[in-house]
Amino acid sequence: MTCLKRFLSVPFIVFTLILSPYVEANHSTDRVEYCKDCANGVIKFHFFSEILESRQKIDIYLPKDYDLGANNVRYPVIYTLDGWTLSELVGGVVRHLSQTASMPEAIVVSIDQNYVKGITPQLYSSDSGWAENPKEKAFWSDDNGADHYLSFLKDELIPFINERYRTNHFKTLVSMSPTASFAMHSLISQPELFNAHFMFAATDVIGMGYTPEKTLIDSLVETLNKRPKHEGFLYVASSMREAKKHPAQHKNIEALTDALKTFKNFKVKAEHIENYGHYPMAVTGLLSALDLVFPRAKFDSSTILNHMRENPENGTVTQQLMQHYKVLSDYVGFEVRPYSNLTRNANSLRSVTRMLRKEGRFDEAIELGKLWVKQQPKSAYAHYKLSESYIAAGSYKAAKKQNSIGLDIAKANKDPNMAHYINQKVNIEKLLSAPAQAKNNE
Repeated sequence: MTCLKRFLSVPFIVFTLILSPYVEANHSTDRVEYCKDCANGVIKFHFFSEILESRQKIDIYLPKDYDLGANNVRYPVIYTLDGWTLSELVGGVVRHLSQTASMPEAIVVSIDQNYVKGITPQLYSSDSGWAENPKEKAFWSDDNGADHYLSFLKDELIPFINERYRTNHFKTLVSMSPTASFAMHSLISQPELFNAHFMFAATDVIGMGYTPEKTLIDSLVETLNKRPKHEGFLYVASSMREAKKHPAQHKNIEALTDALKTFKNFKVKAEHIENYGHYPMAVTGLLSALDLVFPRAKFDSSTILNHMRENPENGTVTQQLMQHYKVLSDYVGFEVRPYSNLTRNANSLRSVTRMLRKEGRFDEAIELGKLWVKQQPKSAYAHYKLSESYIAAGSYKAAKKQNSIGLDIAKANKDPNMAHYINQKVNIEKLLSAPAQAKNNE
């Protein structure tokens, strides 16, 4: 129902009750269509592009508990081409890593474009190894297909996503094989549009060129020479099986890494992946690419909160936490927040507030609980747990107020845990009515 409400606000929507994952439109000019599968935070719909004069299939993967978040809790967006093979991979891996305290939560927007070669720039074989003659055509779209598709992303889809979801400025573009040429073209022609570019099955693609005499690597260097302090991330990889058959791919990796060494703010990783073919290499490649942007040495926070709890001489858990996430935010260039409520994971506000209560550190538990409520004000459970901390501290009036807020949210959402919130309310009333306790709470 939340998904339906979100789309009801979009003009020119056609709702059609059929069983296909994507709903067919009644009018060719409708911008957005009703999504059937909104389960588990995955939204599927067709987006009509006036620039392309065609419909693009879109899958959106929202972070867990996205709808509980405050308006100022915003997320980076990972735009993924080749949705037919990368949608579930990217959406699933990003969700898994973010729900296991290994990377910041992100929104994944996956596009299953209609005609893959229709979005490639016009490229010659050059040093790609595709042909002995560098003048032979490689990818070759008609009518400036790459620039039209770039306009579709920049002027239509990205503004649409920014308007309807809580996004921040950080954007990543994921591509594979032919669409990697488009991603490289995007980086060369509009380097400010995306902060990171992941290109799978692409160590041959970077050796192609707009002219037979130059490669895309050469063109990228020309772009960066005009922006020597440009900040960004570039990941390029292919299957080692393919590279062994085409030695030019090894030379392209060397050429890329050597050419970009001088650009200190532009982080690059290029590699060949063992034991996987053309498409499966994307699984390992995605993990490696995400590690380039969110290094596990910095972002794997699976034990960080317990470490903070065990070292109170460094400040309260909240103080230590805010400093830690400020460092991460400064590193990546957008605000990274603590995880509010992870399943079976100690690195979440829920888990540590519970442990602080057990240790009798009630003031810290309340401080951390307030942070959780601030991040997820629409979570009845967050209010319930903060109320629990107030009860443990003997602050029954504050507990009653917090419980009341949670109950109102739970009633509005028909929360299945309503009985727990009601039982807590009854317990608080008993505590307040006890003469000795009531006196202490005056």
